[in-house]
Amino acid sequence: MAVEVDHFPASDFDDWASTYDQSVLDEKEYLTDAFAREAVDFIARNRKQGGPSRPFFVYFAFNAVHAPLEATRQYEARFPHISDPKRKTYAGMLSALDEAVGRVMTKVRELGEEENTLVFFYSDNGGPTPQTTSRNDPLRGFKGQLFEGGIRVPFVMQWKGVIPAGQVYREMIMGFDYHATALAAAGVPILTLCLSGHRSLPGTRWLRARGYEAYSLEGGLIAWKKAGFELNQPVS
Repeated sequence: MAVEVDHFPASDFDDWASTYDQSVLDEKEYLTDAFAREAVDFIARNRKQGGPSRPFFVYFAFNAVHAPLEATRQYEARFPHISDPKRKTYAGMLSALDEAVGRVMTKVRELGEEENTLVFFYSDNGGPTPQTTSRNDPLRGFKGQLFEGGIRVPFVMQWKGVIPAGQVYREMIMGFDYHATALAAAGVPILTLCLSGHRSLPGTRWLRARGYEAYSLEGGLIAWKKAGFELNQPVS
């Protein structure tokens, strides 16, 4: 779902959030900080009293550094050398995101679970340079395009003690690969999802196996929708 939500409490956030959980309407903290707080709290609560942590899954999807560009003065102040106000705000948002990830990883280490935790860090698309001052250098293009600047994104994977540090994986991957990898790492049988009978699970095969079908968009783009659902068309 693509939703543009303010990073500070605002009426449009209230309208969106109330659809899911009334309790979030009382949120007063900068959202990136609030997400980190809740993730850390969940991981801490997941540990049994006096015993090991239970298996857990955290889907930690930030709205930063997505538009609208909003950061606290605390984060913007870290970049006095940036004169462009828009770029300074963007940098502040990114710094907040970096700190939030650090808070979560710190909690995982405090609990002694780093060797037992598989971590994925990645973006969904390249930056929309004109709107946010993001940069995809040295790649050409930006969000919404099929040039590498639009579809090639940072990706880091860590499983301390299992995946050797410092490796560079040069094969192409996509979001659906993370799903299959996480299932395999957790020991969940995935052969029934894979039409080929192998333990690999290419994204397009998985989508078709789950009842999705492809359709074409303008400009040669391809998207997927659940079979039986109608495609929403823009209102002219």
